[in-house]
Amino acid sequence: MKMKFLSVLLAAVAITTGSTSCNNDGKADGMSAEGNQVLTIKLPSNVTTRGVEDPVATNSVAAVSDVTVFLLNGNSVVTTDTFTSAEIGAKSKRIEQVSSSVNRVILVANKGAAAIDSLTNADTIKKFAFTVASQNATAGIADKTMMGEAIPATTTDPDAGHDPTHTYKEVNVTLNALTARIEIGTVKPGTGIVNIELVNVWVGNYYADGSKLLEKLHGEGDPVWVTSPVTSTAASSAFGTITTPSYSEASYKDDASAQVTVGGNKVYAYQVFAGNIPHMIMLVKGEYATGYHNGTDKYFLGYVTYTNYNNGTSYITAMDANRIYKMGDVSINAKDITIKPEPEGIDLGITVTVTPWTEMNVTPEI
Repeated sequence: MKMKFLSVLLAAVAITTGSTSCNNDGKADGMSAEGNQVLTIKLPSNVTTRGVEDPVATNSVAAVSDVTVFLLNGNSVVTTDTFTSAEIGAKSKRIEQVSSSVNRVILVANKGAAAIDSLTNADTIKKFAFTVASQNATAGIADKTMMGEAIPATTTDPDAGHDPTHTYKEVNVTLNALTARIEIGTVKPGTGIVNIELVNVWVGNYYADGSKLLEKLHGEGDPVWVTSPVTSTAASSAFGTITTPSYSEASYKDDASAQVTVGGNKVYAYQVFAGNIPHMIMLVKGEYATGYHNGTDKYFLGYVTYTNYNNGTSYITAMDANRIYKMGDVSINAKDITIKPEPEGIDLGITVTVTPWTEMNVTPEI
């Protein structure tokens, strides 16, 4: 019987070695002696792929802790396999006796606890509902889920000692992160503000999971916003303990942290599923400048909502995976503070820097 060999080369944005991953023999029939291809999967030297974190630098490398391999015939999964820790370290996996029906490869790196091994077709793999929490579970870009696919192509077997009658194939797969990353600095006084302090920060208008079928937007009338911002003749300390909204997704909410300072090196960081425009919401308190209050409302507690992001040349229409949207220290103007977040009929914009992880710098605007 004439044998075929398949070697899969993975070209990713940035991959490094990770922890042990076990073999999956759940669909061993697809790897039986009846197969007539050999598949070698090779990882490149590097792959680019909440809370208060260090900023992530341009072209940073994401660690890989597990790699799941789906071998498909068209849209249907024929069998699955995984990289061992040694194979991740060697950035190569060669699979013998692969069914001749295999003509497509999909890889998922850093699936974590997600139950994807039994998925039976490409559509369910691509639309798997990875959660917000799973993408925000680790700092930086470490262990963020990545995915890629490609078609095998016949080439020369690099193993000179192998049977020359065997057909050998390779496939180059580019891995991309499922998420974009938002990095937000703290607030500083803008026009009409003497001093200002950040109380809370949220991300709104987000996809609840990787299926991108459920977009969540808590509008100004949503009961989640239980805080009633006020003005006062007393200093902002008179606001006392502020009860902040009980947000449905904790991964997209943070209390202000003393670690994030103007010009400092810490940021509020969030991973968001790419494809739409998340909103940035801040609850702030402070003091209006002379001419921006009437004496009875000198001190304020209110919201600022950014719904537009300017990258320096244009407004972005959707956030892209593998990009970091850096907002730095946000200058708050008196005119932008509202009683409730997500005010209808108001669009506030901010300038952002967009850079590769792929990362991008963005500016939020009202």
